[in-house]
Amino acid sequence: MIPQTAQSKAALIRTIRQAVNPPARPLPVPLRSLFGREFRTPLPVLQAVIAAVADKLYLARVRNRRKTVEQQIGRILTTSEYQLRLLFAAVVRDGTGYLMIVTDPKPALVFVPAYDGTIGAFSFTDGAIGIVGITDTGERLLTVFRTGTIERYREQSQQWVRTETERWPYPIPVIEFGDGKSFVEPLIQLQDDLNLAVFDLLAANRAVGFPVRYILGSASSDYLTNLFGQPLIDATGAPIRRTITLEPGAFVRISEPNAEIGQLSASPPDATTINTLLELFSLFTGVPLFFFKGTVPSGAAIQAAEQRLNATVERYQSLLSDPIRRVCATLAALVANRQSDEDEWVVDWYPPQIETEELRAQRVKWVVEAVNAGLMSKEEAVRTIHPDWPEERIIEEVAKLNGSPEPGN
Repeated sequence: MIPQTAQSKAALIRTIRQAVNPPARPLPVPLRSLFGREFRTPLPVLQAVIAAVADKLYLARVRNRRKTVEQQIGRILTTSEYQLRLLFAAVVRDGTGYLMIVTDPKPALVFVPAYDGTIGAFSFTDGAIGIVGITDTGERLLTVFRTGTIERYREQSQQWVRTETERWPYPIPVIEFGDGKSFVEPLIQLQDDLNLAVFDLLAANRAVGFPVRYILGSASSDYLTNLFGQPLIDATGAPIRRTITLEPGAFVRISEPNAEIGQLSASPPDATTINTLLELFSLFTGVPLFFFKGTVPSGAAIQAAEQRLNATVERYQSLLSDPIRRVCATLAALVANRQSDEDEWVVDWYPPQIETEELRAQRVKWVVEAVNAGLMSKEEAVRTIHPDWPEERIIEEVAKLNGSPEPGN
C-alpha cells in the first residue's frame, strides 16, 4: 500500500534524523577509565546549521484582494505559528514536510513530519497523500486523502485492510512542502569528522595534557609485595601496582643508586583540525563561521558574512511560497466556504538580512521620499517601515495618518 519510493526515502530520513539528534555511543574500553564514563553523546552540530536557516524563515503575511478572506486566513496562520516553525525546520532537515488543515474543534494547521518507516506522511504518484499514525495500543492506521474521497486502513498481519471510505468534496486538506532535498544530509560525514576531532583533542588532553612524572633507575618492583616478597593481589586476583603520589609538600625517598625522579612535559591542546572542519561547514553551507564560534561581528560585517546564508534563505522562501498559497486556497474553501485560486494569494516574507539602525534610517528616508512623490501609499509605507506590526495596528495607524477616526470609534 505504501509506495516503494516512500519506503526508500524513509530509510534516508531515519539516517538524517539520527544524525541531527545523535544517540550516545559506547566508548572503547581503554578510554572509559580515561573519561570516567561508558558512553559519550556526539555534538549535534547539524542542529546549529538547521537553526541558522530555519530561524530566518518568518512569514510576514498573506494578501488577497478580498480583505475579509485575507484577514480570516491570516488569523489562522498567526495562531498556527508554532506549527509553521516545525514545518520550516523539517523542510530544511528532511527536504520534505506536510501541513494538515483541521476544522474541529476550530480551524488550525497541524504539522505532519515525512514518513520515516513507522509514522508520518508521504505522497502517491497520482497526487494522493497518505498519513500513517499509531494508536495508544501500538496499532498502525493509514488515512489516504484523494480527490473526492478519504480512505481509511488498518494494519493487520503486515497488510493494510480498508475499513472505511468517505466522500470528500473539498480540496485535499494535506499539503506537501519541499523538494525532497535535505540541506544537511551531505554534511553528516563532516559532523562525524568534527566529533572525532573533538574527541581526539579531549582524549589527548586527558592523557598527556598534564605533566607525567617518572622514576628512572629504581630497583623497586612494579608491584606491592608482602614480607616474603610475594606480590599483593586485589579482589579480582590481579597484582596491585606500586604507585607514587606527589602532593604539595610531599617528598619521595629513593635508596637505589643512580636513581632519579623526573617529569615529562605536558602536550598543549591543538584545535587546528577542529577549526579547519568548522571552516568546511561554513564553506559548504554558507552559514557564517561566527554561528559556530559565538563571536558575533557587528554592523556591515554581519551583512557581508551572511550574504550566502541569506541567499539560501531566499531560495527556501521561494520554495515554500507556492505550497503556502495552496494552503490559503484550501483554507478559503474549507473555512470561509469561498472558492479561491492559488494565484489570488500573495505571500510576503520578512527579509532575512539583519537590519542595523543606519540601514533602518535609510529605509525610512526612502519610504518618505516615495510617499511624497506619490509612488507609495501610506498603508504600504506603514507596512514597510513596521513589518512586525499586526494588521489591526497598521489599520489604526493608517487611519490616524489619513485624519479619520480610528476603526470602532
